[in-house]
Amino acid sequence: MAIENDIEMLAGVALFSGLTNEQLKIVAFSAERVTYKKGDFLYRKDDKATETFVIMDGNAELVTGSRKKGAANIPVLPGAFAGEISVLTDSPRRISLRAVDDVMVLKISRDLLLRLAEEFPEIGLKMFKMLENRLNQTLSDLENIQEQLKSS
Repeated sequence: MAIENDIEMLAGVALFSGLTNEQLKIVAFSAERVTYKKGDFLYRKDDKATETFVIMDGNAELVTGSRKKGAANIPVLPGAFAGEISVLTDSPRRISLRAVDDVMVLKISRDLLLRLAEEFPEIGLKMFKMLENRLNQTLSDLENIQEQLKSS
């Protein structure tokens, strides 16, 4: 049954882990099931971020757009949650997401995500933690770059 698979996959997403089966069912019923064909973009860099995606089946990739030697696109596999930071910060997409093969996703709108955070405080707290972790990682990356520039 598709809804049971959706619930099982959502339970494995860090943001939704710890929710009850009934709460996961609400998320699964509220999300939109969408299929993208191989090569389709789920979103492109600089797009307005209006939804997040849970990759249910198939493979996608974050397209870096970098032409530098050794630069590679980043795989996004089933069970991954993609596009959440831009949605949570209400900022344009910083990278593109493309289907490597046919990809089925649960699309979760920004409005639904915010409503879930209001109804289930544990989701709101996890969203805050995700943003905090991303900010800390960015600051650490900037410190490393600064050190590299100093030693050059």
